[in-house]
Amino acid sequence: MTATLTKPLKRGVKTIVGQVISRGLGVITLTVLDTKGGKSIKRFKESDYAVHIMTSLEQKISKVFNGAGVTDVIIDDEFNCVTATVDGRTNTDCGWLEDYTVL
Repeated sequence: MTATLTKPLKRGVKTIVGQVISRGLGVITLTVLDTKGGKSIKRFKESDYAVHIMTSLEQKISKVFNGAGVTDVIIDDEFNCVTATVDGRTNTDCGWLEDYTVL
């Protein structure tokens, strides 16, 4: 699972993205990439950050939109179409639910 941690700073927002290794007792452990592309394991206090763990559907939509931030996924039961908030744009048409399911 992919997690995004955000923390407001005096000037801007600190954002950390990584793969979740473990989560519990108020601590989340992630595998993150540094600026040189090397992987490292980091632990963060959940109380210091706003934690958003992406579901597999959000991850698939993010890949379709070239790594964009995806939240608020809505699936229309009648027509099986998917809309989401993509990079802050609400109600973005993301296609059909069948596009994201594996048979």
